[in-house]
Order: sequence, then structure tokens, then C-alpha cells
Amino acid sequence: MVYRTFRFLGDLGDLGIVITPDITVPFKEDHVTLEMRRSSQDKQVSFAFVRYSAICPVCGGKVLLHDGGGEFIGRMVGRCHLSPREHVFNV
Repeated sequence: MVYRTFRFLGDLGDLGIVITPDITVPFKEDHVTLEMRRSSQDKQVSFAFVRYSAICPVCGGKVLLHDGGGEFIGRMVGRCHLSPREHVFNV
């Protein structure tokens, strides 16, 4: 359980972006990413909580980022709020 709780830190170091774990954001904030941004000039690292969304090209619903789960292991996917099982987009 501890490994699963803090695994996102290793993924953040490797990938630079992860879906933010529920323990780090308020309950009302959902589908938030944590990004590690590196400045190439002064080698500083900063962190940002960001929420990405888009309009579904199929039905016009709102698309939000989700963890890929068992279907897309280790990936983030965009899922349409109106049809989350059928309208899935690889990020």
C-alpha cells in the first residue's frame, strides 16, 4: 500500500507528468495532473498542478485526463464525460 501511495513520485521523475493522487488535492478537484517543469537555462525545477480538458470530437462532451487503468497500463487517457467507455483517446 505504501508503494502504491508514493509510486507517483518515481513516475513523475521518469515521465515529468502524472495524474495527481487523491491525497494531494482537495476532494472537489478531480482529474488534475502534477507536472515537473525544468528550466534549461538555470537548471531549476518547478512543479505545477494543471487540469487539461478538451471538447470530444465525436459527441461534443468534455474530455478529461484519467489514469489508463488496466486497459492502458502506465498511460494517461482522455475520456469523454458523456461516454467514458466508448470515447477514449490516448494521450
